[in-house]
Amino acid sequence: MEIELQYIVHWIETNAHFHERMKKYSVPHNSSIHHFSTCVTFLILFGCLLIYYMRVIQKDFYDFIPEDTAVDREQTGWKCIRSDVFRYPNNGSLFAAALGSGAQLCIL
Repeated sequence: MEIELQYIVHWIETNAHFHERMKKYSVPHNSSIHHFSTCVTFLILFGCLLIYYMRVIQKDFYDFIPEDTAVDREQTGWKCIRSDVFRYPNNGSLFAAALGSGAQLCIL
């Protein structure tokens, strides 16, 4: 299969010099929007970093509190399921064989 590609270019000749033609592209038309978007981007980045560092500092403060005066901290999130996720199953080789055979039967 052959595909023929074509394109057409229309050149317009001007008497203007290169620097004069490119001047309209190098100067921003509305610089207030540019400054506003830069400030918003900076504030979002600063907010994300502030939240991250506050969590790190809070964790460090909890580590320095002695155990007898420490506030009861419940384990949440990943810490709750950590022991279940990394537990090696009983009869692991039998489980692997059954899983492999079951997958093979499902595919067939």
